[in-house]
Amino acid sequence: MKKSEQIIKSLVLPVLEKDNNFNQLNLNDDFWKAFTSSILLYENDAKPIFKVVYELQLNDPERVIKKLTSVHASLIKELAELHVLEGSDEAIDILLANNSKLFIEQVNYFKTVKGVITKLERERIREELPKAYEKVTFEIPENDLEAAIKKTERENLKKNSNNGMKN
Repeated sequence: MKKSEQIIKSLVLPVLEKDNNFNQLNLNDDFWKAFTSSILLYENDAKPIFKVVYELQLNDPERVIKKLTSVHASLIKELAELHVLEGSDEAIDILLANNSKLFIEQVNYFKTVKGVITKLERERIREELPKAYEKVTFEIPENDLEAAIKKTERENLKKNSNNGMKN
């Protein structure tokens, strides 16, 4: 659950740091595991995450509790995107096992987005393929090369002859 715990830290830590009684020492690996496990199940049972928040003995735990719905939604969204991109995390397995409605909705959304992007990208590639072939196979005509070489040689010859006259 390392990825999901990192996501949770990034979402929750700024909220916790605003509390006067917040103590960074209370946030060890066990805390983050408990918080992550509890918030994964928030959709079906909010009591475990409330317990974890209250155990922090914050000055205003309600401030954190008010943010839990958006934290949960953000976590689910990021895990759904990770799942669609074929990443893995233990939290994804938990959400799948519990048939999380929000997670399944987000996975379907990201699959649709991925399909649309893939389709658009394929169309763009089809349109640009002939142009790309022209760019790759572009050759400068032999006459143009010879003319450019002659012009450069003449300019160098003029410079050399002008430098010779000055000396």
